[in-house]
Amino acid sequence: MRTFYVTLAAAAGLPNLKQDLLTGYKMGDMTYKVHLDGYNQLDYWTGKTEKSARREFFLLRRDGPDGPPGGRLEDAYRREAPWRSR
Repeated sequence: MRTFYVTLAAAAGLPNLKQDLLTGYKMGDMTYKVHLDGYNQLDYWTGKTEKSARREFFLLRRDGPDGPPGGRLEDAYRREAPWRSR
């Protein structure tokens, strides 16, 4: 869920929150300077683009980390569940 924060912030009207937090962003009486993990996927979710802003994906398996070739989640899932077809 924490990777959705950037997208949800953009939907709420803060499209630059990730960058603003890197340099220091004042909210109320506090200034926050942190790295917010995640990508703004709002255009992807709303269909404005067919490509995800995320270019990497890591699948954690019992025997260690794994990632799909070419960044396709479907390929990683198919390796885990070969009975699943498109």
